[in-house]
Amino acid sequence: MADLGDSLKITIQQECFLKEWESYVVNHPSSTICQLPQWKEVLERSFHYKPFYLFARKQDGKLCGVLPLFQINSWLTGNRLVSLPFSHICGPIADSEQILVALISEAKKLCHTLKCDYIEIRMMGNSGGGATGNPWRELGVTVYKHYSTYILELSQPDIVWEKPDSSVRRAIRKARKDGVSVRKGDRAEELRCFYELNLKTKRKLGVPGHPFAFLSNVHQRLNGLATLYLAEFEGKVIAGIITMKFKDTVAYGYGASDENYLIHRPNNLLIWTAIEEACQQGCKFFDFGRTSPAEQGLASFKKRWGAQEKKLAYYYYPHIPNSMALNSTGVKYRLATSLWRRIPLPLAEWGSNMVFKHFG
Repeated sequence: MADLGDSLKITIQQECFLKEWESYVVNHPSSTICQLPQWKEVLERSFHYKPFYLFARKQDGKLCGVLPLFQINSWLTGNRLVSLPFSHICGPIADSEQILVALISEAKKLCHTLKCDYIEIRMMGNSGGGATGNPWRELGVTVYKHYSTYILELSQPDIVWEKPDSSVRRAIRKARKDGVSVRKGDRAEELRCFYELNLKTKRKLGVPGHPFAFLSNVHQRLNGLATLYLAEFEGKVIAGIITMKFKDTVAYGYGASDENYLIHRPNNLLIWTAIEEACQQGCKFFDFGRTSPAEQGLASFKKRWGAQEKKLAYYYYPHIPNSMALNSTGVKYRLATSLWRRIPLPLAEWGSNMVFKHFG
């Protein structure tokens, strides 16, 4: 517990009032889906990480700030605190800069207590958790602007249709002309079908696939905020995406496709279907998700939809780690991805279940 004068206390709570917590997140202007208690449940159930959530309260007991943290204590990737694993935007939300500083200060103490190598806090480049200033430097925290996300502003579907370039619109038309159809999936066997596609897609990229337990928890625990879209061709599921909706934003979460059917452009139709539905629901933004500088092809694909690049700011204490994940052009990363592409699919599935959680 940390005291700041007579008006504020910071406490670490393993249990809290879920309705109060959820209400605070939903009503905070800078919040994301990953600050919700439901996302905590997804991560706990999927990977058994240990949570260390920090809640700031005023003297009257009113909740005024939240910093979600999980400890990943891994033999493979080290011991660290992350806000949050498998979340490209999270970090603290608070009513003021003073509260934000108190939350980060308490997290630094926790880092030392747990003997963690570092803290990683993942936020938008212009985010301050509700603060108006930039207190990070005074806290001894280093910012690393390595990743970007791409945001498409939404309005009416016919207006948004004109934002992508002509190649994207042609691909959507081709998918429809070829007979590709898109539907939602909510049964376990449909999610299993997506999981198998995802495993193959990730192996082709040279990285572990998302465990089925994680995808299942995302789909079940987010209380209707996650949607599975499936693309079919001649009765066969050939691609799929999972999106997550929170307030006025729909985010592209996970995607997979059968490379033998890419000529029919199912991914374009899937994304457009999700965008069109987001427009009809009155959403204002479609978030295409995180991209690293090494993924220029993926970045170009997102830009062709008319999405604008937004830098992400990842904050580290006491230093930026020498992480393979942050150096995707390095020799170690390229060697690891090259080896993963060569392993048989059953071994890729077993390996993914074993190592995926270490990279949160």
